[in-house]
Amino acid sequence: MKENTIYDFIKKIELFNGLSSEELLVLSQNIKEKTFQENTFLFYENDSRKYIYIIFNGEVELFKKTPFGEEKRLAIFSKQDFLGEGSLTEKSPHSTNARAMLITTTLVLDISFFNKNGTIAVKVLSNIARVITRRMRHA
Repeated sequence: MKENTIYDFIKKIELFNGLSSEELLVLSQNIKEKTFQENTFLFYENDSRKYIYIIFNGEVELFKKTPFGEEKRLAIFSKQDFLGEGSLTEKSPHSTNARAMLITTTLVLDISFFNKNGTIAVKVLSNIARVITRRMRHA
């Protein structure tokens, strides 16, 4: 995927609201494209948190396994949604599983990016706080 395609796409993502054009450019240069086949996991419960996934197209199911092994669906994410943002606020492992429901193309950002880009990190963390608060209200 071309860098300008990534740039144009991420500027519409709520997580990156308030970033300047220059900051969006730096961010787009550090994002990788990754496609997941249907029923492929993006991450598993208890995996370490390493990435933020932005859905370019497709659908991802977020779910948790009960103590009896049953799957409990928590949410469905689609184009322009993102997952894994908790990796910036928590050092604990994932508490859920994420699985592609269709062939899904994601834009993947390694969280180590934020260690080298403090100004961007502060703006994104502010957006994450708003997103988490909203998601909790709707849960």
